[in-house]
Amino acid sequence: MNIFKSIIAISTMIFSIHSYATLDGPEEITVLGYQAKEQKVYLLRHYVDESGRLAQLYYFQLNHKTPEKLIEVKSVYNKINTIADDSIDAKIAEELTKITKNLTPLKPVNKSNFKINILNTETYSLRVWQNSFEKVPQYISQFQIQNSDLRSNIQTAVNYDNKIVISQSYAIPQQNVQLAIVQYLGIPTETGYTVEEPILLLPKKQ
Repeated sequence: MNIFKSIIAISTMIFSIHSYATLDGPEEITVLGYQAKEQKVYLLRHYVDESGRLAQLYYFQLNHKTPEKLIEVKSVYNKINTIADDSIDAKIAEELTKITKNLTPLKPVNKSNFKINILNTETYSLRVWQNSFEKVPQYISQFQIQNSDLRSNIQTAVNYDNKIVISQSYAIPQQNVQLAIVQYLGIPTETGYTVEEPILLLPKKQ
């Protein structure tokens, strides 16, 4: 099964599960900063919906053999319920403060310096609501982001308006690496919601 058929099968299962829910909302990325000693770029994914899910902490490990791999931080949440309430929010905030106090903010760079190259797009029809015959177009796009010196690995976006944009972009201190946040309509339920994804750009291989 190729990547496009695998993704469409997973998408169908996911939206069948959510067919009666009205709790969806956008997913947004907050870039926290750079930890120079450990060479980590930290960020948070916020679930702006009614599920109560906690924001999830991630990092890129720049001195790893695969620096472009996004790593989920689980240690902050190990002893905490994943559904937020006031006491949990306070505990999470305390843990995040321990991490963020040593971070250097990233420098925003001009988004127009980046170009999104769409390499391939497959189009499907997806029935969002289980009890409805109405379908929406689903686009599975493979793309790369680049500027004059840097380029990302090939990425895949499952989206519903065939539009991928860069919403944020940053330079990383003392590193020949940059961070782009892409945004697309990634959740088709209700009125549709955007999803943001962080992508690391590395020096182009000759």
